[in-house]
Amino acid sequence: MPTSHQHHQSITDKADDSEKQEIVTGSLELKNMTEKDAKALVDNPESDSILANGIAAGNDGITPDDVDITGSKAVPEATSRRLDMARRLQTSWKVSVDYIISLPSDGDF
Repeated sequence: MPTSHQHHQSITDKADDSEKQEIVTGSLELKNMTEKDAKALVDNPESDSILANGIAAGNDGITPDDVDITGSKAVPEATSRRLDMARRLQTSWKVSVDYIISLPSDGDF
């Protein structure tokens, strides 16, 4: 299950102090993946589009065009489990994703 964190912020266009745009910066983790699947997602040339579509789908009033993926990486999860002394440690992988959402200026989100 993905975990996520978000932070809201207002940006003022210096050319026009009256126009502000709300942005949300966030991060999420897609956990319990195999190494192969985690690396395949990150290495896929369409991964930013895939991730932006997923983030938009989970947020009413947001379209994939409102989402900018600023980074993604495949990494082993910190936890591992030893089933017995004869088996190797098994490590699951996760994909960590950083993103920015530009909220619609009409406040309709």
